[in-house]
Amino acid sequence: MILTTAVGWTQPAPVYSVGLSLAVQPQPADEPKTPPAEPKPATEPTPAEPSCPLTSPKVPSAAPTPPPAASETPPEIKPGAPITTPEALLSALEVADADMRTIQADCRYDKIFEIAGDEQVRWGKLYYEDQTKPGEARMRRFAASFEQLRIGRRIEKEPVVYVFDGTMLIETRPTRKEMVRSRVAREGEAIDPLRIGEGPLPLPIGQKRDDILARFEATLLPADADLPDIREKAAFSALVAGAYQLRLSPKPGIKELREFADIRLWYRESGGRLLPVAAKTTNKTGDLSIFWLDKVQVNASIEPHVWASETPGEGWSVVERNLADPEGR
Repeated sequence: MILTTAVGWTQPAPVYSVGLSLAVQPQPADEPKTPPAEPKPATEPTPAEPSCPLTSPKVPSAAPTPPPAASETPPEIKPGAPITTPEALLSALEVADADMRTIQADCRYDKIFEIAGDEQVRWGKLYYEDQTKPGEARMRRFAASFEQLRIGRRIEKEPVVYVFDGTMLIETRPTRKEMVRSRVAREGEAIDPLRIGEGPLPLPIGQKRDDILARFEATLLPADADLPDIREKAAFSALVAGAYQLRLSPKPGIKELREFADIRLWYRESGGRLLPVAAKTTNKTGDLSIFWLDKVQVNASIEPHVWASETPGEGWSVVERNLADPEGR
């Protein structure tokens, strides 16, 4: 199980970039003793920063989102020796993931740029589905839908949706009517969107023990070891408290991992499963990507529209890119 989630997405080749825009968050005025009648705003208010780091800022919505279907009861992990080594944790994760078909969770994605000192945060939802059929190659996909963007202390409603199936990465920006369709694998091939170093996001989901140990030096650490120095460090510490922390250090000479300096994954035992809690990657220049995950649901049904990748109608700008060059970058 390795993925990195509650928002906002640096990685090896291919390189994906995301444009961002800003809005100034108004400061609240002192509350009067006798409040006057509240005037109706002429325009949609700027969303306020969330009180909880894993909660998206409040924004007006046309209709409430229906609750997801109830999760299936997960199988019980058979008791055994306590998990005291990275190998034991990876083995337990592989067993726990055996019947995991879907995951959905609230997520937060932080990107912190070491040289510029900039910070970008997005809040939204993360979706994962394993479509593998018996006797066939692994077929997995994920989607992330973000509604809010914060840069520094400025927040605005900035919806962006990513869908990745191992062949195409599709980025959609509804308010701008923009879509970018990027082919990331050569014809007849596919890459695993969840395999660290291949997908556009390092997520702590569905990782294979032998594959991880072949490419990384793995270390089991206390949950609170070397936490990222971010604004909401206390909240992140509370999120991962009591979890297993796995440190992955890339082995030399592996092309797809050449940009990574360090990867951390956190998992918590819950209901007989080991569930993803957070992921953090550090690249060679010191930039951080951090995924926070909350309200994780396993094997709940995912609405079909989440995976929509069709070219929109009239008035949209659609860009087609082929990032899979002849050398497979």
